[in-house]
Amino acid sequence: MDAGLAAVIAGAAGAGGAALAAFGTSFGLLKQAKLQGDQAHKMWLRNHQQEAFEAIVQAADLTEETCIEQLGRIAHNRAAEAPAAEAIEVIREHSRTLRACTHRVMILSKGEVRSSALHLCLAGLNMGKASIRMIRNFSAAGVSHSETEISELAEAVSRARTEFLDEAHEALQNT
Repeated sequence: MDAGLAAVIAGAAGAGGAALAAFGTSFGLLKQAKLQGDQAHKMWLRNHQQEAFEAIVQAADLTEETCIEQLGRIAHNRAAEAPAAEAIEVIREHSRTLRACTHRVMILSKGEVRSSALHLCLAGLNMGKASIRMIRNFSAAGVSHSETEISELAEAVSRARTEFLDEAHEALQNT
């Protein structure tokens, strides 16, 4: 074999090897970029879920506290401080916030977290509706609210909150 031909064959083999190596490197880089993209998305989702989980718990707490506070004000005849219409509007505003936070959790989560978020929202909304009914009854007929009913509703919110926190914790651990 001629030395020139051998050099051409060796050069072609080297170029083919370099092209193959470049292809392998490109494939590896694409795989790494996809993996990094997947990890970045998981981190983004986890951060937004955590924020949404915190927001719904805070909204449920605030709804519960507001209901108890407004009922107490109305029942203790401090109508100048919080007239019935104002008390009802405050409860409705916190209920709207709770619903909005629940929607965010529903968008960002799946499975049991969604179910427990809905359960928490419903417990808070039920407490809000009952509180509004009691405020109206007191304003219209002077009928005082039932401490037992409020305690039961607050306990339902508490149970739902605990259930949600357990599910949210598990979801964040698995993300």
